[in-house]
Amino acid sequence: MDFDELMEEMLLYYPDITQGAVDITQEDDYCIKLVYENGDTRYYDSTKHSTKLVRPNPNLKNYLITTESMKRDFARRLNRQIYLKNTTKRIISEKTGIPYSTISKYSTAKVEPSAFNVLLISEALGCSVSDLLKF
Repeated sequence: MDFDELMEEMLLYYPDITQGAVDITQEDDYCIKLVYENGDTRYYDSTKHSTKLVRPNPNLKNYLITTESMKRDFARRLNRQIYLKNTTKRIISEKTGIPYSTISKYSTAKVEPSAFNVLLISEALGCSVSDLLKF
């Protein structure tokens, strides 16, 4: 992928990721590196649609945002919105056209949703994408 395609895809998944970035470079065909004002570095991997945060402070642990942690966070946020909106996975499935079994897998952190499905689900729930994804 070229730089513009990678940036477009990254901003689809992480709209606010460039806030505070002082340097953005393409590391390879599938990776963008962002360096922030505070010295943190974040890598976006387009093959997994995930990011890795590296903190330069030796007193802090390196934080890794993994696909597994993203699935767990999405499941927690999805279940919260289902509860708050007083709806069911079945109704979301009917409104979105996403199979009930897939919605169920999202809600139990077994599968990571695509960006398009997150958008469909947020519309069906009447909430924002950021209510379902951690930014």
